[in-house]
Amino acid sequence: MGIMIGVIVLAAVGVSVVAMNLSMKKKGYDIPGRSIVQCSQGHYFRTLWIEGGSLKAVRLGPMKRAQRCPVCHKFRIIVPIAEAQQTDEIRAEAQRNSLE
Repeated sequence: MGIMIGVIVLAAVGVSVVAMNLSMKKKGYDIPGRSIVQCSQGHYFRTLWIEGGSLKAVRLGPMKRAQRCPVCHKFRIIVPIAEAQQTDEIRAEAQRNSLE
C-alpha cells in the first residue's frame, strides 16, 4: 500500500512539472531549456531553466530565482525574458555571458 501511494505522488509531481513547463512555453518563454534571463543589475545571460526544479539557483516562485550572475559574480534575483521581448542586442549579450 505504501509503495502505491509513493508511485501516485511521484506521478502527480511529474504531471505537475510538465504542466508548469507547458504553461511557461505558452506564455512565450523559452522554458524548459537554455533561457535568456536578466539579473537585478540588468545583465543578460543564458541559463538552464526548468520549472519545478533547480540545481544551481534558489527558486523564489515561478518567475524569480536567486542565482549567481556570471557578469557581476554575485548572487542576484534573475527573471526569464519572454521571446517577444528579446532584441538582437539582448540575445548577443546573453550569448557572450552564457553560463553554459
